[in-house]
Amino acid sequence: MNKITGFVKKNKKLSIGIASAIIVLLLIILIKVVVFPAAGGDVYGDRLKDIENHKVSKEVINDIKSKLKDQTSVDKVDYRNEGRILTFIVTLDTEIKQEDAKKYANIITDDLKNKIKDYYDIQIIINTEKKTESYPIAGYKNKTSEDFVWSGISE
Repeated sequence: MNKITGFVKKNKKLSIGIASAIIVLLLIILIKVVVFPAAGGDVYGDRLKDIENHKVSKEVINDIKSKLKDQTSVDKVDYRNEGRILTFIVTLDTEIKQEDAKKYANIITDDLKNKIKDYYDIQIIINTEKKTESYPIAGYKNKTSEDFVWSGISE
């Protein structure tokens, strides 16, 4: 113990610097633990814990995609599932009335069971190959709502 006290007395500035660095390091670790308690955990937390009971089958998605592709102006349909959001991106080969394009959302919801519609939010993005002032438009349906809310609709 005498060696440590002797070293501290001889090197006061160095000892204060080391003690300060240790205190600052401990404070940083404490702040990280308090502010970011779930760092490194799942992005969605426990919101997806029962997602296995609400899986959307590939057959249902392929059926929706084929029904959308059967529409006269639809060029391609892309699908993405991110957590509890089902996203459909519909690309049109020609510009059509926005009111007609909004009806494509009904094709999606008609093919999904109520169990799925009550669990997932659904969004549809409708765009054209060519740049237009009317497109893109986007519709979003929350799991608790009945209808889509649309953005990008010009009057």
